[in-house]
Amino acid sequence: MRKRILFLDTLRTVMVLLGIVCVVLSNFTTIVQTPEFVWTRIVPAPAELRSPVADTICLLAAAAVLPVLCFISAYFGAASLRMHMLVPYMKTKWNRLGWPLLAGVLLFGTELSYIASQASPQGLRLTVGTFWFLALLLLFHLVLTAEKKWHHLILRQRPAEAPSVLFCIAFYVLQGVVLAGFWYIHAYWIGAAAMLFLYFQLGVHAFVYRWFSPKGYTPSLRWLAAAVLALCVSAAVPSAWVLLTPAIAAFPLLMGLLAASAAWSSKTPQRLLQLAPYAYPLYFTSDILTQNAAYFLQPLSFPEWLKIVLILGLSLIYGGMLCKYGLCYIPCFKKR
Repeated sequence: MRKRILFLDTLRTVMVLLGIVCVVLSNFTTIVQTPEFVWTRIVPAPAELRSPVADTICLLAAAAVLPVLCFISAYFGAASLRMHMLVPYMKTKWNRLGWPLLAGVLLFGTELSYIASQASPQGLRLTVGTFWFLALLLLFHLVLTAEKKWHHLILRQRPAEAPSVLFCIAFYVLQGVVLAGFWYIHAYWIGAAAMLFLYFQLGVHAFVYRWFSPKGYTPSLRWLAAAVLALCVSAAVPSAWVLLTPAIAAFPLLMGLLAASAAWSSKTPQRLLQLAPYAYPLYFTSDILTQNAAYFLQPLSFPEWLKIVLILGLSLIYGGMLCKYGLCYIPCFKKR
């Protein structure tokens, strides 16, 4: 069991790295910010360097990264909560998510807000960067403990069972309707949070029905074809509907990535396995490092691709050093 679950750790590491790329590209997007949708463009690139291609890449990356991280967090969280009492479990989650959230908002959020205000012609802008995701995960785990308190057998494992075609279709339609419905009433972020909660619950469902166990269900590589098709459809979506691309691509991407990481787990490079302990602390430092690098590099007359490479390279180098020689020794960031 342990050997087979290692591929989820590897997939989580890859998603964190992809998320950092997404944060770097977000400053090069053309998506218009509205009251119901505030894009995380803290240090926007000059208008001539922004590209609709960055819009599509960022949204598709978000469609892969956020649902996968919610799914994996729920899968391991359900496994832990089944064996622990509610209060010790939430204390563990607070130490793992709550303290980094508070530190990130109070320490880094202040600087991110200052950088955003300096880069914005509108003046003062308050932002917490990507730390909102930690708050969302903490809330989801709190709901999970409430579910167990309400029905203490909710995490009892059932006989291994693969999801039916009807289940997959129903889930795909439901998450799409949720996101599109809130987008229609101009509450996109609420819809995005609700959609991520569905993927969190899917992770709980996967644990209960013994996905990835020796005799349990593991997505097949046929899901890769569905993922590729979803990516092609998403890339062809008109710009007016571009915010709905996560609803089109998220579920096929999740299943395709799970299938690929499980099938090729034995071929995972050793260096990628060694990165697993640094994934969480690297996420913690990525936003402040990328935005600081962008703040100093954006005014320079470099080509767009070179700025992206420099911002990403500097962020990963300095982030890796901070993780290796500092953050990995702090209890909330230690690999368990």
